[in-house]
Amino acid sequence: MKIFFEKRNISYKVFCLSTLYYLISPLGLFAQTYNPPIGIPIPEFGIEETVESQEVPNNSIDGTKPTKIIGNEALLNLDSRMLFSALVNYSPGNGMDAEVNPPRFRWYYVSEPKKMDSKITIKPNRFRFQVADNKFFLNPLVNVDTEINFYNELAPFPEGKKYYWRVGYILYGETEPSSWTKTFAVNIPEGTPKWDRSILKNPNFKEHPRLLFNQEQLEELRATLINDPIFIKDFVGVADSITKHKWWNNWPKTDLNKPEYTYGFYYRLTRELTITAFTYLITGNEKYKNILDIWKTIASYPKGGASSPEGMGVGADSEDNTSITEFLACIYDWFYNDFSEEDRAIFEKSMQWRLDEFMYDFMWGGAIFTGGKNDPRIGRASLAMETASGHSWEGALDTYPAALVMYEKSETARRFFRWVTNFIISVGENVAQNGGYDIGSHYSSSHLKWLIFQLMYLKSALPELELGKNPLYQQYSEYLPALVPIGMEYSHFGRIGTHGAGKEHRMEVFNLLAYITESGETLNYWRNLGEKKSFRWRPWIHAVAPLQFTDDLKPITSSKTKFIFPATGFVMAHSAPPTEPYSFNEGVGVIFCSRANRGDKYNNENTFQMYAYGKHLNFGGHSGDENPYGFQTIAHNTIMVDGIGQTWTEETRESGYRGVTLAYQEGDNYTYWMGDATNAYPKQNEYVIGRKIDRHTLGLMDTQLNGSLTVDDWALRTQIDYDEELFGEKGAPKLERFRRHMLFIRDKYLVVYDDLKTAPERPSRFSWRYRVLPESNAKYNSDDGLLTYTIDDVKVLIKQVAFPESLEFLDMKDLDQYKNPITGNDYMKNTIWTAIDMKKERYRNKVAQHNFWFTNKEPQSNYHFLTLVYPVKPGTDDPVITRLDNNTVKIEKDGEVDIVSFDKDTEFPATIIIDLKALREPISFSN
Repeated sequence: MKIFFEKRNISYKVFCLSTLYYLISPLGLFAQTYNPPIGIPIPEFGIEETVESQEVPNNSIDGTKPTKIIGNEALLNLDSRMLFSALVNYSPGNGMDAEVNPPRFRWYYVSEPKKMDSKITIKPNRFRFQVADNKFFLNPLVNVDTEINFYNELAPFPEGKKYYWRVGYILYGETEPSSWTKTFAVNIPEGTPKWDRSILKNPNFKEHPRLLFNQEQLEELRATLINDPIFIKDFVGVADSITKHKWWNNWPKTDLNKPEYTYGFYYRLTRELTITAFTYLITGNEKYKNILDIWKTIASYPKGGASSPEGMGVGADSEDNTSITEFLACIYDWFYNDFSEEDRAIFEKSMQWRLDEFMYDFMWGGAIFTGGKNDPRIGRASLAMETASGHSWEGALDTYPAALVMYEKSETARRFFRWVTNFIISVGENVAQNGGYDIGSHYSSSHLKWLIFQLMYLKSALPELELGKNPLYQQYSEYLPALVPIGMEYSHFGRIGTHGAGKEHRMEVFNLLAYITESGETLNYWRNLGEKKSFRWRPWIHAVAPLQFTDDLKPITSSKTKFIFPATGFVMAHSAPPTEPYSFNEGVGVIFCSRANRGDKYNNENTFQMYAYGKHLNFGGHSGDENPYGFQTIAHNTIMVDGIGQTWTEETRESGYRGVTLAYQEGDNYTYWMGDATNAYPKQNEYVIGRKIDRHTLGLMDTQLNGSLTVDDWALRTQIDYDEELFGEKGAPKLERFRRHMLFIRDKYLVVYDDLKTAPERPSRFSWRYRVLPESNAKYNSDDGLLTYTIDDVKVLIKQVAFPESLEFLDMKDLDQYKNPITGNDYMKNTIWTAIDMKKERYRNKVAQHNFWFTNKEPQSNYHFLTLVYPVKPGTDDPVITRLDNNTVKIEKDGEVDIVSFDKDTEFPATIIIDLKALREPISFSN
């Protein structure tokens, strides 16, 4: 009888226990509440309880080593920084140890962030910020009223103590708080690194020049660069070419007439004019002297012209135009002693209106609302509230040097300086406030580049601030190499440049980051990338950088291979340090995300990217930067429920998070982690982001293919897959659990266990999704659930261990990938942007060729996948993979034997057990 059950993948033990339970249960209630179809066993792991895990001795293969049980000791302490992380939120997390003394404080701009919608505009708040060493806030150490919700102008506190902090919300026009946050606690242990930031209350800027160098350093710089071959090539060469420009001796007196040039013309030209000015500063060559008159002319341009910053008149066509404010500040500062008082006044007037416009309109209100000084309002996309507002933040950085050089002469400059400097310290980066970027490797590296350039200006203008003590910068220097090891060509965690890795951007600035953080590992990484000599974006910063740093910093080879950024939601496990060139080419690695905040509107929580021996094993995203298909779950390596993927739902808005990394543990020969993405899926038919537009508007029209788009709603592009028409009679899936357990074993292969559950009244078909970019000769054996494919000389085995006979397998190849085989949605027919992208050769040539769907044939409300992904090292034999039961698998290769089980009571001699019951604790955050 036992053989009868085993042939049908039904556990004999489970059958007996379940039958006994039925007989002794009053009125057979168990059978009434759960009646699975024939062929699918009653999952033991369906019991909802928390059990302490423990070691089970002498249960391994050779009977000498104890089985490793991974249980609730692997669970992470979740903190408040994860909640509503699309916003500037609470930090430090409640009850956490401070990473620096004093801690870096920030808080929500509004007292009830869950009520914020995408179009919110409010009158600006003020805040009463208090820190005390007692819960009653008697004689507080800090008691200030401030207009910013990221206050950091503090001296270190006495260490070895617990401190309490809170914030009172003072509404516009009021003088006292109308409400208070709860009281938060933060510990400052003995030995916590000290970082005195009290200088920000009254910064003592040096005389001009102050950006990058002072007058004394200028003389040293001239002596160093005058005969340097790189300077002659990158500076003198550019300056000589500019003198041949038709405008050189007849520069336009106005920019109100938009020139017949390409997008961003003024930005590109003024960057070269800045290089020319720097060349003149160093060489003193009279043939470049006209550059000062040209810059005075540019400084005299009124606002609203083609060179104005983003959001101002015809200049709004280029976000990069805002960089012209940075260039003006540099010219004003570098030639301060050469300009007359009248000349300086021209620059000061230009920088003043640029500061005013950006401070009181674009930065506060973003692209949503502009109120100005007379009617101040805060929009969601401002620095105060939304961390993911890229243009507001990037433009603020571009404008920041004007505040540094105008600090003594302008109230707006002083206010701007306080806002942005405090933001840089506490929030860090608008898309990386918790230590890891959330917009992909290419775009993230670009963002970091602009931040580092501004840090270089601030570091030179106010060296006493000791910026390198900010722990965020060290985290950034670890995060990006871990996300994209050297040699990796692309990363699917972000919108722009899915096929790019951002290497050029990191080569541009990681040497500067290394010196800011005094990290030899970061310097070594930069050198391993290729150690650039010539720099494209801000070459004058690199030319001056040696003046700020010494030669004491030496490259150090890193040994770190495993990384977790829980507040950001990323885990990276590599077989070799990702900072080393051989890591990607010779090793194996996994990059995983389960994020509280959706990364640039990507719906791919609990997804993973894997590489081995120089090859990308799978692929997520799409080739087109704005193709809505690439934003959807269907384009990523995660789970779909009844063909429906992830979105941003009302439940998510209420709870404050979409995904979260719940557990992590490293041990001998394994790295384990678990992500929960339950909240990322819709639970009711709703539209939360974007407006509802009928299908005819979204439909493909020949006239639209050759002209401008009728619809261009960015938020809507992330909602197309969730039209309520696609839900059918069932409605949205009522997903109650999606926890993905990841086990990276021996730094060679991956075991994935997907723990899935829907409401009993809504059984579903779950699809395990996996995509491969190149044509790879894929073959699937449905009898044993084994898929094989080969990328060049790397063979990959994907073994579906659980219920292989119950799975439907599909390979939606090439353009068929745009068809959803379950809902019937066809992106090529229903989504204009996808169709447009596929008519572009540069995108069409980068379409993933294999899109694998493993789907349970019969709907289930309690289900799981157990999947093994094993890349075979070229020149070696395949492993022997044996399915023992639906929760247990045995892997043998080269004399090494691993038995992995997700059943704590397994009858097999497991070497690693993941205790599902113990790891099912409810999610709980510290606040």
